[in-house]
Amino acid sequence: MAITIRLYEHKMKQQVTALFSKQYGVAEETFSKLLDHFYDHPYQKDKSIRIVAVDGDKVVGFQSFFYWPYYYQDKELRVFQSGNSLVHPGYRGQQIFARLLGFLDEHRAQLKIDLLIGFPIAASINSLVRNGWQHTLDLQWYVCRGSALSLCSSEQKQLDKCFTSFSTKPISDNSSDYIRLSSDADFVKWRSDYSTGQPYRYFRYESKDGITEFTLKPSRRKRIIRELVIGDIRSTSYDPHHLSSALRELVAEVRKHRTSTIISFAANPHNTAISRDVLNNAGFRSIRRTVFFCMKNFSAPKEFQQPEKWMLYRSDIDTW
Repeated sequence: MAITIRLYEHKMKQQVTALFSKQYGVAEETFSKLLDHFYDHPYQKDKSIRIVAVDGDKVVGFQSFFYWPYYYQDKELRVFQSGNSLVHPGYRGQQIFARLLGFLDEHRAQLKIDLLIGFPIAASINSLVRNGWQHTLDLQWYVCRGSALSLCSSEQKQLDKCFTSFSTKPISDNSSDYIRLSSDADFVKWRSDYSTGQPYRYFRYESKDGITEFTLKPSRRKRIIRELVIGDIRSTSYDPHHLSSALRELVAEVRKHRTSTIISFAANPHNTAISRDVLNNAGFRSIRRTVFFCMKNFSAPKEFQQPEKWMLYRSDIDTW
């Protein structure tokens, strides 16, 4: 029977769940909850695009694009991020992934797509490029030394000493000339609802030159290495002196309260808002670790194809 490509329907949920459960060794209930909290959340339910490959009534492939709005010059664009791709092991080698991607080319007007983006792994980037995606840039990782391990108090208490668990008040971010991920309250709440693990933390720095707020997330490497990841930076000023001072103050707080062994930060090296000099002045050094960023432009302004226009951080990836 010929394999057809079509939009996902709710009645396919059990088959899609079983497909991912078998491939990744997770409980079906776990992935079922992801579908509920991620795709069927009120914010995303009528926006996300889910595509399936079916052989008769059997689901043999799945590809999703979830709504991931970006702003440029104060205008919101309909941007969708690629995620959760899978083809049944018994059907690989039949160009099903390419056909799943091609479905959007055929229905882009109906689906009202301005732009597709993705942060693919090495195994899938070539498939995107063959489908007409542009490998626009690679996010570069930077690290800074934190503190030695603290043996005297709990990790949560240490974090509470220098970071808040909520953003005190919104910042009027001075970055309208760059392409920026939305900070819309509904979008942020949806992300918070599906996220698990360590909650976000916030650190605000104020000086006569401006206000900068860092969104942070603690994590663990090899169980004993405490890492503090800078996921996002919002600032009223992108003056290099102010940003260097803000980063140095963040590092000083980490070392003073011994919250983290290392501090890491991923950014677009082509974007000069936070330059390499700013990072170096605060003690951050680049490492041999990058993240691919690809896009496919349907109707977004031509500036979206310019690497330097993208203000991208770790928080731009759905798994943040």
